[in-house]
Amino acid sequence: MMYKRLLYAGKATVLKACKDAGIDLYGHNDFCEPCVLAKKIDEILKVAVTVATRALEYVRLDLVVYDVTGYLGYLYTIYFVNVFLGYYWIKFVKDKSDCLKAIQNWLAMVKRQTSLKVKVIGLNGGTEFG
Repeated sequence: MMYKRLLYAGKATVLKACKDAGIDLYGHNDFCEPCVLAKKIDEILKVAVTVATRALEYVRLDLVVYDVTGYLGYLYTIYFVNVFLGYYWIKFVKDKSDCLKAIQNWLAMVKRQTSLKVKVIGLNGGTEFG
């Protein structure tokens, strides 16, 4: 879902577009490393188990750990997904120990901006926050 919002076409779409345009791809046609890393969000659970009835009633969190340090030294990305609206927030953190503070700051920010409290935070049961 996020890759669609950012207009990432995806490998299958690009290969089909090239074929439809008559462009032949020879040799190794894998995407570059930044493209592959940018698509790591595909690991995020896309279907919520709980149904929300209002904005910020249920927010899913996921932490994506990258194999290589990214721009400005970030190694982790926290994805916040408002299940009701399908809206994403993304926070980058350099160290796993910074995750709790980033989540607390995000909760304070959405409460300040919307006057709504997050009722439930859902995790996928992974060990990435541990």
